[in-house]
This record gives sequence, C-alpha cells and structure tokens, in this order.
Amino acid sequence: TSKEQDALQKLSVFHGGFRREAAAEVAGATIPVLASLVDKSLVRVLANGRYDFHPLLLQFAGEKLASNAAEKSLAEERHARYFAVFFGAKRDSIPRSGQNDVTDLLADELANLEQMWHYLAQHRWLEDIAALATATFLLHFNLGRLAEGAKLFVRVRASLEPSNPEHFFALGSLCVREAGYLKYLASFRDAVAIAEEGLSYLRRSSHPEVWLKTITGLNEAGV
Repeated sequence: TSKEQDALQKLSVFHGGFRREAAAEVAGATIPVLASLVDKSLVRVLANGRYDFHPLLLQFAGEKLASNAAEKSLAEERHARYFAVFFGAKRDSIPRSGQNDVTDLLADELANLEQMWHYLAQHRWLEDIAALATATFLLHFNLGRLAEGAKLFVRVRASLEPSNPEHFFALGSLCVREAGYLKYLASFRDAVAIAEEGLSYLRRSSHPEVWLKTITGLNEAGV
C-alpha cells in the first residue's frame, strides 16, 4: 500500500535497526504497518524485539527515499531530533563507570547515535552538541569504545568554526571530553593540550560559569 511504501522508504534513515517507538516517531510506521511489512518479509524482527532490514532492501528503500529530496531531508531531521531527545533523556542515567540497563539500551543504538552526531555536526545544532558531549563520552567509556569516540569528536569539531563566538561553548564541551578519551588512550600530552583549548573556549563562551566547574572536573579526573 502507499502507507507501507512511504514507511519503508523513511525507515531507511535508521542505522543498525530500530525500535517500534522510533519507527512511529520518525517514519510514521504504525504497528499495523510494521506488522504488514514483517509479514511481507520486507522488515524483520530480531530476537531482542528490534526491527531491521536486509541490507539489499535497506539500499533499495534508501534509493527510493533519495528520489524525493524534501522527504529525505525531513526524515533525516526527524531521525536526528528523535535520537537527540531520546539520548538526552537517558544521559543522567548513564553510570560513571560500568554498565546498566541504560547503557545496554543505548549500545543497541550506537549506529543511530553516530548518525545523529553526523547530522548535529553537519547542521550545527550547537545546543545539542554541547548537551550530549558528556553523555557520549560516558557511553563510549563504559562500552570500551574510546578510540571510536575520540575520532567522532575530532570529526564533529572539524565541522565547527574556531573563530565564531557562537560555536565556543560547543567546541569547549567537545574538547574537554575529547581530553578524557585521550587520557584513557594514554595520550597524556595531547589530552592536556586539548583540555586547555577547551577551557579557553569555555572561558570565552556565553556560559563562562561552566569554566570553573570544568576545571574542577578535569582536576578530579587527573587531566
């Protein structure tokens, strides 16, 4: 049906599978539509209750979505907004070390979260970048993905403007968390350098009150 075709195309913006709630919010895929797609072997249900595509079907659906630039742009924006809100709601429940139900839930969404970060950087959603930097570091730390996290933050920083005051808070937030990655990767000199750069951004940002708090946190972390 036209509803199933529309949903199938929009579901292609997900990476690494998706949950039923996310499908409804991002692609408008209701439970009956999802059930029909499963019955037709266009979407599959995994053992943990998540949904996924066969790679060839994912490619086909993505190509169909790409033929409508406006719909593709809107679906990608909805995907980024959904995961920014979803991740933001979980950030205070991520432990400082170790794993719990929240980290397990977020681990299933790693590919979607990385895609979200790509969108945040490309479209410069500065508030979300600053708000999610710490949670992303903690998630990567708990999952043993420090090298991947450091590379991600380097890419995100490269998309921002070091001379633009509006970008200072986001850049500072990224830098101080990147210092954490580098510390645990035993790149101590680089960790200190990027931490100092981050503090410089924060001191000059529209949130200077974060500067002193960050210095205290870095000292406690041994950076």
